[in-house]
Amino acid sequence: MTAPILRLPKPRQKEIAGPAVHYAVGAALGGLYGVAAEIAPGVTAGAGLRFGAAVAVALDEGVVPAIGLSGPPWESPSSTHLYALSSHLVFGLTAEIVRRSARSLPA
Repeated sequence: MTAPILRLPKPRQKEIAGPAVHYAVGAALGGLYGVAAEIAPGVTAGAGLRFGAAVAVALDEGVVPAIGLSGPPWESPSSTHLYALSSHLVFGLTAEIVRRSARSLPA
């Protein structure tokens, strides 16, 4: 019998890896936002709120359920969706504030 290719993480590993992956993805997306804003300044319309909303919809409602890290969106209460959306709006706004601050630093 051959060993399984993919081993499911143990609960303690999930407890550690979950937030680490969440913040690593957030940092990468924030960086991509900054690069995109330099290439296409229209990305910054809405002070990062459109970006945050897009991240919430694409990841929380699409990618995360599609890869099995959560159940289907319709199985979650609306309060969960509203909390996630508001959190990602804050993320988008923060990304824009950090981007603007970094742009105003002397070279």
